[in-house]
Amino acid sequence: MARDYGVVQDYYIVIDHEGVIRYRSPDARLGQRYNDDEIREAIDTALADLAAALEEVEEVEEEPEEVITAVSAAPRVPAGFKLEAWPNPFNAETTLSFTVTTAGPVALTVFDLQGRVLRGWSGHYGAGTHSLTWDGRDEGGRAVASGVYIASARQGGAAIARKVTLLK
Repeated sequence: MARDYGVVQDYYIVIDHEGVIRYRSPDARLGQRYNDDEIREAIDTALADLAAALEEVEEVEEEPEEVITAVSAAPRVPAGFKLEAWPNPFNAETTLSFTVTTAGPVALTVFDLQGRVLRGWSGHYGAGTHSLTWDGRDEGGRAVASGVYIASARQGGAAIARKVTLLK
C-alpha cells in the first residue's frame, strides 16, 4: 500500500494519536496526511484481494483426501505356531517355548517397549516344540532392568509375540 502512495520502503504508514493516517520517516518524523478515503479504499481492495486468494487456497484444500476406513487384516498365523513364556512374570530367567508346524528357520527376539532389540536367537528348527532360556540379559551380557518386554517368534511371514515381565 505504501508503494501506491509513493512512500519509499524506509518510510512507514502510521495512524497518529488523532486517528489520522500519515507516513513516518526513519528518523520518526511524521509526514504529510494522506486522504483517509483513499487509504481506506486501498485497504478494502487489499482485503478483498486477500479474501479471493484465500478462497482459491481453500478450494485447492477441499479436494477429497484419502480416508482410511479399514485396516487390512494382519497376516495369518499358522494354527500350530505358538509362543509361550514360563514363568511369567519371572525373576532370574524365563523359558521361551515356541511351536512350529513346519521345519525351517525361526528367529526369536526380545525387545524393550521402545522397540530396541535386546536379545535374539535364530536357527533352523524342525516341526514341533522347542525352547530357549532368557536370563534377563541383553546381547552384551548386561542385565536389563525390571519391566515389561516383548518376546517375538518369526517363521517365514508369520510372527507371534508375547509380553514378558521381569521382576527383580
